[in-house]
Amino acid sequence: MVSGYRFSAVHMVVGALVLVGAQTSARSAFAEEGFYVGLNGGVNWLKGGDGDTETAGGNHNGSLYDIEGDHGSLLGGVAGYKFSDLWRADISYTRLNNKLDWKGVFPGGGLHSAFTSDASSDVVMLNGYLHAKGFDEDTFATFDPFIGAGIGFTSNRLTNIVESNASTGSFEADVHDGKKIYPAFRLGVGLDANIAPSLTLTSSLDAYWLGGFETGDGRDRAASGFQEIGAWQIDDVVSVGISVGLRYAF
Repeated sequence: MVSGYRFSAVHMVVGALVLVGAQTSARSAFAEEGFYVGLNGGVNWLKGGDGDTETAGGNHNGSLYDIEGDHGSLLGGVAGYKFSDLWRADISYTRLNNKLDWKGVFPGGGLHSAFTSDASSDVVMLNGYLHAKGFDEDTFATFDPFIGAGIGFTSNRLTNIVESNASTGSFEADVHDGKKIYPAFRLGVGLDANIAPSLTLTSSLDAYWLGGFETGDGRDRAASGFQEIGAWQIDDVVSVGISVGLRYAF
């Protein structure tokens, strides 16, 4: 009988230790600070900015108009540190893929050209976030709104650039690819939801200021071959993205 009581007592102690350990683990999983990594994906809408180039094209006097971007993909990852329920910071990489089209006119000859291209941006940023949970832990324990901002740089590329006659649609030339690095900025809002210990589902709406895009300084014409040109430039390009992702806390 005594050994039976000892056996039950041991089980009670072990059970209590397991319960305490589980509660401690749960608290640490939702700890107020620590390192995290994350992945996200979604869509973005590229809005072409100003085309004030006056030295573009084969005659070096082309001007841009009808600049149009479209929706494309957004993929990214982050690595950062949560300092408290109020704020966190991370380093992010985001890849934006879009189409960017425009038209160009040459005042001297009256010729209008239409251009299609693939536009991509590789954006690296240092970001900071402010969370509502830091102001009211009980109200925002499960769903936690936040605002964020970032600063960094972007490598913008134009590839597969095709020039055609704007009136007839006939092929004119393959324009050489262009690449340019610009400062980049981001502002965004989002919502976090704790779905498991150490795992957070996150969604965000972000606006990216990407600087500009430009072509290379040459084109290959069907009839006459290579021709040096002035690069076509598009400035003040903005992308708005919607993404969903997961963050894992260590």
